[in-house]
Amino acid sequence: MENTFQSYRDEMQKGFDAYCFEVYKELTVAYREVTKEIDDNAIVIETQLDLLSTHLARIKTILASMDYFLDVAVYKKLTPKGEMTELDRKAKLDFEVAEERCIRNKVKGLVDSVETRISVLQSRLKSARLAEDRQRTGL
Repeated sequence: MENTFQSYRDEMQKGFDAYCFEVYKELTVAYREVTKEIDDNAIVIETQLDLLSTHLARIKTILASMDYFLDVAVYKKLTPKGEMTELDRKAKLDFEVAEERCIRNKVKGLVDSVETRISVLQSRLKSARLAEDRQRTGL
């Protein structure tokens, strides 16, 4: 996909459902990477770190788009003041944007998981390198 402002605008114009279908595969791949077992080999860990860092950048972009869609949905579905109480208006709005919020929250959870996995991998990489150094020096 071309990475330009116009291509981004074109994606957003397609709408929430179309965008979700477009990014679903990317999110699934990132989820699989987060749930893989962690190897003790430093080279494998470095590869996983590189891959997850790339996924994180893309998922954060997807999260920003999900925030956009949620904001648009809130604006479009906000009930004007009338005979409804504020509590009723809020409940109705929460119901109307539940799908957008749910998917946005899932993407946010994936971002958090990738960030946590990267941190864990960095710690494991440090330990793996120390273990390899000890093996080489015989200490």
